[in-house]
Amino acid sequence: MIPNDFPPSSTVYYYFRRWEKKGIWQEINNELRQAVRIQLGRNASPSAAIADSQSVKTTEKRGASALGGFADLKQLAWIHLDLTAES
Repeated sequence: MIPNDFPPSSTVYYYFRRWEKKGIWQEINNELRQAVRIQLGRNASPSAAIADSQSVKTTEKRGASALGGFADLKQLAWIHLDLTAES
């Protein structure tokens, strides 16, 4: 549910998807993250990143599959680190 003072949910979703496809949400997130890091006295970007992936069984799918009726998905988690020594 969205607040009553918002446009209809179909309109909100249309613009959300449009901006998502253009990468606007990612740009907003990047700008906010960099601003917070600078405010905390850090470099705008972390000095390293670690990616960790794992296969995860999800709920049963309809119909038969090679995975015994379960969907096998990859989840990817990112950890961003600062490797510079603080004074």
